[in-house]
Amino acid sequence: EAAEREEAFVTLGIPPTHPATGYGYIESAAEVFKAQGLPVYKTARFVEKPNEEKAGEYLASGRFLWNAGLFFWRASVLRQAFVQLAPDIWAALEAAGKELDAGLGLDAALDLHYPQIRKISVDFALLEKFPHILVVPASFDWDDVGDWPAIARHLTADAAGNTSRGPSVVLQGKGNIVVNDGKHVIALLGVDDLVVVQTPDATLVVPKARAQEIKSLLKAMEADPSLKHLL
Repeated sequence: EAAEREEAFVTLGIPPTHPATGYGYIESAAEVFKAQGLPVYKTARFVEKPNEEKAGEYLASGRFLWNAGLFFWRASVLRQAFVQLAPDIWAALEAAGKELDAGLGLDAALDLHYPQIRKISVDFALLEKFPHILVVPASFDWDDVGDWPAIARHLTADAAGNTSRGPSVVLQGKGNIVVNDGKHVIALLGVDDLVVVQTPDATLVVPKARAQEIKSLLKAMEADPSLKHLL
């Protein structure tokens, strides 16, 4: 048990409160010990963002936690994981470290080596392949304000469930989220469950149920030569 603690990655899992489709999940396995009174479990697997039906199954099972992306490890364990599972990334990090030791500044070293590192999350590169992963259910309040519907949970809703920040008016509509920069009024009439965001640079209008797809919209904008100067 002690050796397993020393050689493990540890992650915090958030006990789910609803069948969220915007988060990854961690399936817990057998309890191995307690730390500060909290149970520590072996991790059975990481799963990607599920559909609503699958998220409901995860919630009902009681075995799944939201993946908050909060990880803890010994530096020596992390180094060994990189060497074994992502040697190309480790080689770039080592090269940057040598540049730093030689007197090159941090920004210059990163400019030189960081663009060469492949784009991959720590989950995919290391955690989903690492043999010793432990998960601790978090005992604190948590919210991943990573999309516009999440922001609505931190705003006051009107009687129809509309939330807003900045000047706005919603008439004969429900469940809308309106955010603007305060330069003018945003007015909605007869629409439901929309996200409307106004900034000095852009305006976004998207059904709330599809807010997770904004990344694909950004990619399309980046690919449009007529918009590049605005991004």
